[in-house]
Amino acid sequence: MNAGARAPRAETPIESLSRDARGWSVAEVDEAGAQRLADALGCTRALSRLLVARGYTDLSEAEPFLRPSLRALHPPQEIPDIDTAANTLATAVRSREKICIYGDYDVDGLSATALLVRVLQSLGAEVETYVPNRLTEGYGVNVAAVERIAADGVRLIVTVDGGSNDHVALGRARELGVQVIVTDHHPVYRVDPELLLVHPGRPDHPTRSQSLAGVGVAYKLVWALGQALSGDSRVGEGYRELMVSLLSLVALGTVADVVPLLDENRALVHYGLRELAIDPGVGVRELMRVCQLDPDAVNAEDVAFRLAPHLNAAGRMGAAEEALELLLCDDQERARELAQRLATANRRRKEIEKSMVEACEEQIESGAFDLTGGRPLVLADRGWHSGVAGIVASRLVDRYRRPTFVIAIDDEGLGRGSARTVENLPLDNLYDAGREIARSIGGHAMAGGVSVEEADIERFRSAVVEAGADFPEGDRALRVDARLTVEELTPRFYDEVDRLAPFGQKNPVPRFLIEPVTLAGQPRLVGKDESHLVFSVKGSRRARRAICFGGASWAPRLVQAKRPFAVVAELSRNVFNGETRHELRIVDIGL
Repeated sequence: MNAGARAPRAETPIESLSRDARGWSVAEVDEAGAQRLADALGCTRALSRLLVARGYTDLSEAEPFLRPSLRALHPPQEIPDIDTAANTLATAVRSREKICIYGDYDVDGLSATALLVRVLQSLGAEVETYVPNRLTEGYGVNVAAVERIAADGVRLIVTVDGGSNDHVALGRARELGVQVIVTDHHPVYRVDPELLLVHPGRPDHPTRSQSLAGVGVAYKLVWALGQALSGDSRVGEGYRELMVSLLSLVALGTVADVVPLLDENRALVHYGLRELAIDPGVGVRELMRVCQLDPDAVNAEDVAFRLAPHLNAAGRMGAAEEALELLLCDDQERARELAQRLATANRRRKEIEKSMVEACEEQIESGAFDLTGGRPLVLADRGWHSGVAGIVASRLVDRYRRPTFVIAIDDEGLGRGSARTVENLPLDNLYDAGREIARSIGGHAMAGGVSVEEADIERFRSAVVEAGADFPEGDRALRVDARLTVEELTPRFYDEVDRLAPFGQKNPVPRFLIEPVTLAGQPRLVGKDESHLVFSVKGSRRARRAICFGGASWAPRLVQAKRPFAVVAELSRNVFNGETRHELRIVDIGL
């Protein structure tokens, strides 16, 4: 592993988009440049147009993107305090000091916790974990927890995915004679010079690694620890093999935390998914079975929408320790039991989520909120579940395209909630607006949390709405990467698009505008409630089967279409009885 060049952002620049009359923003590319890139790569013109649309305009940019490598990882020493932290941890390992990993209750924090536990246990260290209860303790390091950990004889605490701004609790640790290493990736509001802060985005020392998730930062610490133990820039062979195997945990946390899947994260997830297929561990394998996933074919979408929600559900329902136990479990019977418990928690989470979304929409549709422009929404009520507030906020952002806070008020009158937003309306100045009113508030530009007294919620709402009064409406246009014909949808092109994976934040699943097409055969309604639509689109020579989930209402209009039309679609494969069928997943239809 060594330093490598940073890849460009894989997203279509706003200025290269043209607004279609059908409400689609379609990427326009330099066709001559796309042809030169196709010739240089030896790929189809269809793929080169897609690459150019995403900012990869020449061979030096496109090749590293298409061939992720662990050599693209920047050396851990770029991150401040990491060598001192690694040496401190190495000393604790050698002297058999009791170490506590203080984690977080989301998948990123749990994966980072499990990663450090696996490594430290392999080194013979005495290690324990602490994960705060989301519902009663909230996010971050708290004083009461520090006092309990110190009373248990711990002399070193290592935080993962949090701790940067918990100065009171960390100061209490120092008073009790406990060393603290903070590893984090959340925004830092004040750097404490007395604190070992392993953070790639510190305002006093930003690095090329600042897009790492919490588990990615923990991985860099593990790398530096291996160097400290070996006394060399290279880690020992056995330690290296362990680091490679633990990339499965890095992939879980990185995908789940919705950080950009570019540069280092792209390489970590690419190889982490490979390790998930080779040996995901007993616990994760049982969770895959419950989620009906094929370990040999697991991808980033499976992690984001199947595995991560189950792991997150435990923390949302106040039992994150069960998800952590699953990640560390080596007993198949216990792993099977834990996987079933997570599945039950996830089903319950879905029920609560549905109820809260309906209640929030009822509040919004009552006319009590100003929905002009992109003005923020602040929704609060008693009886809501704080553990589900974040995902409810995400659902509302998808619909209303504006920053949204969802706050659950408990029996003591304390509101705990989460915030989400759309990409062009960051939350940062909203945090600033509410900081004097809320007990605590903060997070990323796209997601955060808040704790506020019930009596202060109206003041908080007014301050946040005023701070976002000039926000424009979030972009509702459907973004399309490239124009294609049905004839270009060859098996080779499907394979080429796979090379752009893993897909996720800043590197979304490609969407294509395919036209002109005509209907081939009769459309069919499928699914238990016949809510999905299956049909085939035909170009001049080739046809492709397509499915539109929830698209039953399109059927009559398709049948009545008298002229060629267009579809926006993603590529998909349907494997049945060992046979692969190349299909389209319809996103929108232009008739």
